[in-house]
Amino acid sequence: KEFNLDITTSDYNDQEIEDNIVHNCIANEIIPSLPHIKHTWGDEFPISEPDWDLIIASDILLYVKQYPNLIKSLTFLLKTYKPTNAASPTECKLNGADTELPRPVFLMSWRRRIGKDDESLFFTGCEEAGLEVKHLGNRVYCIKLLRESNL
Repeated sequence: KEFNLDITTSDYNDQEIEDNIVHNCIANEIIPSLPHIKHTWGDEFPISEPDWDLIIASDILLYVKQYPNLIKSLTFLLKTYKPTNAASPTECKLNGADTELPRPVFLMSWRRRIGKDDESLFFTGCEEAGLEVKHLGNRVYCIKLLRESNL
């Protein structure tokens, strides 16, 4: 709201999640509520040409068996990205330092609740799918298309 950003939320089809989004929008005086897309990882995404510069997620690596579906959806969003205007890198501050984020990019934060072996399955799967994973610190990861994938 403060930065006048165009934000869309997304999660699997669950009325409680949608009700929570509406509640939070009202509590933060964001009216009307943010647009919401129902989507289950691995299924066809309901928008054929997404134009989101930045995709943010938190605590999504709990279900190891869903990693391939998450990676499939993430790869689709990054590969089919169509900017609405001339996209340029975005500056943000992480740990007090300026960090340049490419567009499009997936920014993920999470608290470790699974073993390192299971965690590595996600990051290895990303790399096998043509995604580059960069650890930015404090359990924050930047995931983007590998340069070769953009050709």
